[in-house]
Amino acid sequence: MEKDAKHTKICLIGYIQHCIKSDMKSLSIFALSLLLFSTLLQAEEAESPSFKARLYDYWVNGASITLGVGVRETGATITRLSDGASGKLVQRNEEAYFLSYKTRPRYFDNSNFGYSWMLNLSSFDMQQQEVAKEQYQDLGTRISGAFAYVVPTFFYNWGNNYKDNFVRAGIGLGLGLAVLSGDIILTDSAIPNDRVILTHDSTKLKLAASFMIEARRHNWGVRIGVAGPTLEEAGYTISVTDMSVNLGYSFFF
Repeated sequence: MEKDAKHTKICLIGYIQHCIKSDMKSLSIFALSLLLFSTLLQAEEAESPSFKARLYDYWVNGASITLGVGVRETGATITRLSDGASGKLVQRNEEAYFLSYKTRPRYFDNSNFGYSWMLNLSSFDMQQQEVAKEQYQDLGTRISGAFAYVVPTFFYNWGNNYKDNFVRAGIGLGLGLAVLSGDIILTDSAIPNDRVILTHDSTKLKLAASFMIEARRHNWGVRIGVAGPTLEEAGYTISVTDMSVNLGYSFFF
């Protein structure tokens, strides 16, 4: 077990160095590798049962599943790379149920700065198109699909550092994917009624960013979050964003 852990550590070091020298997309993979690397460092000298126990402690012990209800707005901004023409479709003011998983927060030394992992899955059906700033109409266009992302969120904590009373604000950079299909009008295009049909069915992981503010008292909490991946397809960029406000109840392991 010790040899395997050392070999894995050497491989991860090389991979992390490659990610640092590579492009921005690799930085998210670097973040994932860095946290896995820290786990392997702690388990390097451990026997197999202890190593499994450490993995359980890292990913399960103290983690939480939150069930919530609230409102959300999902949007997709499509931009043509050749001329910068773009359009935006949204699914707005939707009452929604939420299910999210978070690992136990970790803190840097004795500070209030820390991080945790978040996994989120959701679907969307956008039919309202932006025709002017904050003005939306049904133009007969529609994009539907689903997305998922896993993001390590780095935050600052006010109050109790774990389960009880606290307020947190943080940002994250990780990996996400989305599958979608439909059509959209590029409303700022020089071409009248510039309608584009798109299908993106690749499950290749892309960069995903997030921002969140969370307040909790015991098991109840309120969370405001913005997250989503950015994709490329056939000469277009597709930026999917999911904004939500929800009240939830958390179950801790």
